Amino acid sequence: MSTLAPELKHHRRRTNSGEVLLQDSPYTICASIRVRAETRRLFQALTSPEYLEAWMCIPDAATRWPLVATHGLSGFLIESFDLDSDWIRILAAYTAFRRRRLSIHWSTERKHQIRESAVAMRLHGDFEYSVLSLCHAGFGSFDEVAWHRQLWAASLGRLAKLF
Repeated sequence: MSTLAPELKHHRRRTNSGEVLLQDSPYTICASIRVRAETRRLFQALTSPEYLEAWMCIPDAATRWPLVATHGLSGFLIESFDLDSDWIRILAAYTAFRRRRLSIHWSTERKHQIRESAVAMRLHGDFEYSVLSLCHAGFGSFDEVAWHRQLWAASLGRLAKLF
């Protein structure tokens, strides 16, 4: 099951100093999927470059260019090109809580503009199935919401098919 409609909600954003701010956002994307995998494996798929390359689906990406995911200390960088050969970069710095929650500072660079937002992911499950709940907030325009809605709809569909 997946819902990707924008809603008016509060969201939390982590600053560089680690402080969490509560802010209003005109758009929020929320989605939930059920995956045939235990939470440990699903957590690994959400944070490992090998898995990220397998399930992340960047809207407007040129199929001739590979998706490149690299892993930092507590984050990852995803790079691709759009159809006009412009960079698409997603830098995600995350904090994990017991491998069941991820709080992500999400920075997207496309069309030579950098936009920041916040993603919260929660994993619920048992031995055979897990549910991933995602909320992505802090968008500045409907264009950003539409682009990220495409990203999450396609990506979560591919993630569910991995297992």
